[in-house]
Amino acid sequence: MNKIDYDILQYLLGHTQTTQRDIATALRHSLGAINKAIQRLKYKNLIDDDNRVRPKVKKLQDYSKPRKAVILAAGFGLRMIPFNFDTPKGLLEVKGELLIERLIRQLKEKDIDEIHIVVGHLKESYEYLIDLHGVELIVNREYARKNNLHSLFLASEHLENTYILPCDLYFLENPFSAYEFYSWYALGDELEDPGKLRMNRFGELIQTKRDEKGQILLGLAYLHAKEAPSFNDRLQSLATDSRSDDVPWEGVLIEGNIPFKAKRFRQNSFHAFKTVADLQAFDGDSQLPDNRSLTLISEILDTSVHEITGIKPMKTGMTNRSFLFDHKGQTYVMRLPGEGSEALINRPQEYEVHQVITREKLADELVYLDPKTGIKLAQFLPNARVCDPHNDGDLLRCMTLLRTFHEQRLQVDHPFDLFQNILFYEHLRGSVPSVYRDYEKTKASVMALFEFIKSFEREQVLCHIDAVHDNFLFYRENCDGPEQIKMIDWEYAGMQDPHVDIAMFSIYAGYKKDEIDHLIDLYFQNSCPPLIRLKIYAYVAICGLLWSNWCEYKRLLGVDFGEYSLNQYRYAKEYSRLVTEKGKK
Repeated sequence: MNKIDYDILQYLLGHTQTTQRDIATALRHSLGAINKAIQRLKYKNLIDDDNRVRPKVKKLQDYSKPRKAVILAAGFGLRMIPFNFDTPKGLLEVKGELLIERLIRQLKEKDIDEIHIVVGHLKESYEYLIDLHGVELIVNREYARKNNLHSLFLASEHLENTYILPCDLYFLENPFSAYEFYSWYALGDELEDPGKLRMNRFGELIQTKRDEKGQILLGLAYLHAKEAPSFNDRLQSLATDSRSDDVPWEGVLIEGNIPFKAKRFRQNSFHAFKTVADLQAFDGDSQLPDNRSLTLISEILDTSVHEITGIKPMKTGMTNRSFLFDHKGQTYVMRLPGEGSEALINRPQEYEVHQVITREKLADELVYLDPKTGIKLAQFLPNARVCDPHNDGDLLRCMTLLRTFHEQRLQVDHPFDLFQNILFYEHLRGSVPSVYRDYEKTKASVMALFEFIKSFEREQVLCHIDAVHDNFLFYRENCDGPEQIKMIDWEYAGMQDPHVDIAMFSIYAGYKKDEIDHLIDLYFQNSCPPLIRLKIYAYVAICGLLWSNWCEYKRLLGVDFGEYSLNQYRYAKEYSRLVTEKGKK
């Protein structure tokens, strides 16, 4: 039988008195297609002349009946900043119900009582569901490092006649059924680009072609016992391959060629809340959970939490997490320290730097900065953009600003010692060895540059240290005004050789040697002495190892920077070799 035949049987099991026009409307098929399918089902003796299912369908129903559910609730939910620091996404309240409790209730309405919830971030928050709803918890200890493919793999023994679903979907009507006859995956009506999956005219789930739009993926599926063995084989193969750490569980369908049908949901029949702003737009009366960040904002701005609206995350930074919000017509950005930042950043020193650069009007205007925690609140600059590292006009302005800043010879009471910080970031790994097999050899080559650096007379001034293109902000005070430029994110700043900032810009941008030379020429206005150029190459190597070690520590915390980390290590190896070879000539 095909999908429409099964869909009609499923509909008839739940509706004893109905017309074929009713069926067509409910299943979103033409009346002609329904009439033909009804005739097929009668011919196969599956329904009688009054469109009632016959006993043999009951046997098929028992074999296919949904019995279990696996709810994926381990993730951090980055787009739900700042609530995800205190409350997991599944426990946000919508229309008077917690998201995950509503899903559990809807499952139980269809007699699905065996419910497993895979938890990770704030896992203890879900413990009460064991007693309240009789669920079982499965703990994903690697939720911060791996996508939900790993979560599903941990629940693989429960995947047979099972619903798979995320914890944060909201359906206006119950999406589950007491009757299922095949495996399916849920798609929204609307298209997204790029897409991964779509429904073809036969109702089958197929992979999109290159540059083809796909339908919105809801994360909800039903796995029939018939497809369970092949699904679990593919799931295990993917989940045990480290290259799939970032793959969502839908990768099993995309790469596994497993015959799933598509189940299409009207766009207005469900809500997937990507941000708190989405939630507030759907339910303006939603009782948002108590949150330390919003409470702090209300105290700083002397306002009510309910006056804080439009909350949405910014692009995740490498050290911190930030979000935007609106208050009385003004947009603000709040920075929250990220994983492990308490070990990486000296917040009192950052506070000291801000006292100096605020006086010189070099940074964004702060509303609040906590010298202990590093929580920062600032007004958001509209119409802003960061430097394009491949635009010569941008680079010239950035290097001119950087040189002007260095020439001010500003002073603070703390240095940023490159060599000590290399060893410090290495120390943070504890007994865990480097992931690079030749790390000790590379480290020795870089540390050997210390004597070369010492041979220069180096004036120590306040340096940004993290002077990367993302931290040069171009903005306009008003739409018609001239474009201005500022440097932001000063948390690593300290006393150092100003030429370190040039190296830092280069390696973050992923520059090749000719691009590094071009940047040096812009900074020095085409008058850089050869030995100073060689010194900057040495800083490229030193800073490469510094950030490589930094990335290795962050990786242990579940934050993987992928190619960036590898590139930094390559800078350490290649430029230490380059400086050594040129030094011999």
